[in-house]
Amino acid sequence: WSLGAIMYEMLVGYPPFYSDDPVTTCRKIVHWKNHLKFPDEARLTPEAKDLICRLLSGVPHRLGTRGANEIKTHPWFRDVIWDRLYETEAAFKPRVIGELDTQNFMKFDEVEPPKPYRTGSGPIRK
Repeated sequence: WSLGAIMYEMLVGYPPFYSDDPVTTCRKIVHWKNHLKFPDEARLTPEAKDLICRLLSGVPHRLGTRGANEIKTHPWFRDVIWDRLYETEAAFKPRVIGELDTQNFMKFDEVEPPKPYRTGSGPIRK
């Protein structure tokens, strides 16, 4: 499930069940069959959509439930030579000066951390 959500976010640009409201996000996840949609502007290949849908599905039908080979043999990965993956040169090699170098990350304004979200009258659990 997580791999499907990460792939969706990487290929589409935002999470599959995104909402500004955490409760709505949770409802979309619980009722994922009704809310998993692909925007037209994302222009995903049929293989990418199929892979994401088969990863974001119920456990009995989820791709990978019977092992990693289910995922590795999916048509979206047809050009991957799995036995040589570790030998393949990376498409992008960031220039890193030291272990604390953050020059390859986008700059963001500092923001206040969100306040804890309370759903009931009980104490906040940590």
